[in-house]
Amino acid sequence: MPNRETWRNWLGQHPSTDVRCYRPRSLDEVSEIVSAEPKLKVVGAGHADNEVARPNDGTAMLDPRHLDDVSREPRTDPDAGLVRVGAGASLRELNERLASMGRAMPNLGSFDGQTVSGAIGTGTHGAGSGLGPLCDYVRAVEFVDGRGQAWRVDDPDHEIGYTGTGGPLLTPGTRLAEGDRRDLFRSLGVHVGSLGVVTSLVLETLPAYQLWERRRVGTWEGLSAETLLERAQNFRHYEIAVVAQPNDAGKHVILETFRDLVKTSASGKQVLVNRPATWPKPSPLGQREALLDLARFGADLASLFQWRREPQKIGPRLISSLETLSAKGKVFVGPSDQILMLKLGARAHGFEVAIPVRTAQALRDAIDQILVRTLDWDRPGEDPEQRCVSSSPFALRFVKGSPQFLAPQSVLTTAGPVDLWCMVEIPRLAFDDDQDSTRFPHYPHAAVLDVWHDVKALGGRAHWGQKNFLQDGDLPGLYPGLGKWQDLASQYDPDRRFVNAWARRVGLR
Repeated sequence: MPNRETWRNWLGQHPSTDVRCYRPRSLDEVSEIVSAEPKLKVVGAGHADNEVARPNDGTAMLDPRHLDDVSREPRTDPDAGLVRVGAGASLRELNERLASMGRAMPNLGSFDGQTVSGAIGTGTHGAGSGLGPLCDYVRAVEFVDGRGQAWRVDDPDHEIGYTGTGGPLLTPGTRLAEGDRRDLFRSLGVHVGSLGVVTSLVLETLPAYQLWERRRVGTWEGLSAETLLERAQNFRHYEIAVVAQPNDAGKHVILETFRDLVKTSASGKQVLVNRPATWPKPSPLGQREALLDLARFGADLASLFQWRREPQKIGPRLISSLETLSAKGKVFVGPSDQILMLKLGARAHGFEVAIPVRTAQALRDAIDQILVRTLDWDRPGEDPEQRCVSSSPFALRFVKGSPQFLAPQSVLTTAGPVDLWCMVEIPRLAFDDDQDSTRFPHYPHAAVLDVWHDVKALGGRAHWGQKNFLQDGDLPGLYPGLGKWQDLASQYDPDRRFVNAWARRVGLR
């Protein structure tokens, strides 16, 4: 029997009352729950900063965290490195298990608290112009549709190689999708919880590998548009943190992060791919971890002392923090999941937009406009304590275009294919009085809404799992694949069992 609970996301927002909460341990249990409940929302770690995963009041939710098995996927090629993972496993659990197997994900974001299916299903990404979002490393999906039927869908471009009518890890009672699976597979990667209940995924992994990392401080004004794009395309991972508040010289301080592979030469020597010869040799990895601990402590202090009440002091504090994190330009080497996972853990609201990269200068102009918006503090009707849009640096990350229909980085746009996207995340620390949203909205809405309108005009999109301003009518112009996705969602969920108030409001279904 389900428990009746009040649900909130991880920041304590968007409460849902009188929710029947199920915690199934098997695929059969999931099918029974789906068949019994007229409205059902799957909720993982609740990490979304909006209502994408919010159950409607008085309805049911499914917590998948007992569906957390992680195992090697047998197939004819023993070196394929495919791993089957239960939808409720956390990224942290996945990374630990992969490390014990001598494997690693091709790419990761910087936080590991989400469930695997929740992170993938909302378009979560890392950094890397040659690396797509996490959904691009899915090779098969098992899901339960709105009638309670379990299905298995493989990536038609990367066949897993079943023999006969099933595979060794095809769950009993699960049907293999037939016919043209391409559109269905491209709909399931970023499903936004509104197509079915994903119960397990088969992920592509790599042999465990190491990365090197270097950070250095500069200024936005000192970085040309051409150099920005060149670095994004040259290094395996390249990202920038930008302090919106200018320094005493009127410049915007940035922290550049460079990462690339570490390989072993024939003689057994470590080779740091793409590291300029003038850059220093690696320092002990423990020094990097100590700096991250200091950053976590600084974020806690910022929340404790309510730094947003002193917007004129935030800029110098952030600049000092970036200078500390730069570690004077030291180079560090470590396992990929340690280098990519910052685990800063700060409680922060997220607002992130995807900007199509068509030319270097157009991208530069878009970022310059965001800087103007984030410094526009004097909006009529907003409390003085709300005037600082950004209480931490905002981040730029480059991501390869994805074939998934609803990926924020989908290659499909109304203006033609886009193979490279710049993700711009503007975080804002969460404060205790955020619950009083009538007095303290989580963001100064007018300024952030302007950012959204600017980006949307360029063909940009909002991250599904973070704050956004989507309205009914926006989605068809942003996602050319939306119609195919909606047709398949109607086929597999004809009674709109998985449609919550948010999905209905923004016109998703």
